Formats: sequence, structure tokens, C-alpha cells
Amino acid sequence: MVKKYLLLAIFLFVAAGCQYFRSTTDPLYNILEQGVKEFDAKGGKIFITNAQTKQIYKIYSVGKCAFTPFNLQENRNCIIKDVDINGQNITTYSCTLTKSSSSEVETVAYANIIRDNQKYTIWVVLNSPQPKKKTFGFTTASWNALPVLHRALSILIDY
Repeated sequence: MVKKYLLLAIFLFVAAGCQYFRSTTDPLYNILEQGVKEFDAKGGKIFITNAQTKQIYKIYSVGKCAFTPFNLQENRNCIIKDVDINGQNITTYSCTLTKSSSSEVETVAYANIIRDNQKYTIWVVLNSPQPKKKTFGFTTASWNALPVLHRALSILIDY
């Protein structure tokens, strides 16, 4: 019995250590975690995919979020905005997907970038963000997922 508790304690210690190490060494994970907290979202994800093959290279996940990039057709019901991030003009897309009720949404923002002669799509998803004073009560992607995407892009462009 003591052995079980000891093994469980060791497992939890290692898991917590890995989580701490990851959050202190991976800036994209930190940005996602801050975004989820900032908007009181149930969870969030950042996906990095190959823009041509749609192959997922990396997924960062915090909390509960069911969305995958292939659930959304590009440019469908999205707000398109050109932004300047660290001297590069990037077209961003932000989309708000209504879930079971109009008060429960999943917000998505994405953009294409070119690095090392490869074209990547960066996706940011926030699950059920809450209305905030700084977003004037809006829970649409333009007010929460898009700013998180901008922070992620500024890191990826300088990486």
C-alpha cells in the first residue's frame, strides 16, 4: 500500500516538474497559458501546421479544447486583417464558432508565415473565453484569440 502511494507521489512530482520545465523553457506554451488565464477560457491550443500538406508539426495545449485546424475551412466566416509584426506584413484570420449555445463559443485565429523556405499556418484556439471589461464584453476571436496569435507570431518570426 505504501509502495503505491510512493509511486503515485513520484509520478506526480515528475509530471509537475515536466510541466514546470516546459512552461519555463517554451515561450509559445507560456503565451497560450497566459491567454487562457487572461480571458478565463476553459482551455486553448496552438497548432503549427505545414500550410501545403496540413501536417501538424507541433501542438501546445492548455486545459480543455476540442478544436483541430481541419474543422474550419479557410476564409469561411472569418475577419481578415493585415498586421505588421516585427516588420513583416501578415494577413491574419479570426473566426468565432458557436458551440451548443450562442453564449458558448470557440474562438480561432490563424495566419500563414514563411520560415526556412517553408510555409506554415499558425492556429490559436481559445475555448469559451469570458466577456471582459477590456474586450468591452465581446467574446469573439478578434478580441481574444487574435491578440494571442499576434504574440505567438512575434516570437515565431524572431525565432
